[in-house]
Amino acid sequence: MRHEADFEMKSGLGSRYNSEMVNVQEKEELAYWARAIQITEDELVGVVEEVGPSLQAVMRAVILKDIRHRGITAGK
Repeated sequence: MRHEADFEMKSGLGSRYNSEMVNVQEKEELAYWARAIQITEDELVGVVEEVGPSLQAVMRAVILKDIRHRGITAGK
């Protein structure tokens, strides 16, 4: 995501974390990913518990949740 890349460049934190996994066990990394994805830390922990720590799975779950929340459906 462009926003995530911008955040990494501005914060200097991006290179410190594995960009394919979300580790919610470390407080600093939890805060980083929650801010990068624009959700709360509690929401991120819940998503990781639901879909696992893969960044791709986390992003997919967050995007789908947002789509459902907005009431967007295919084919209408």
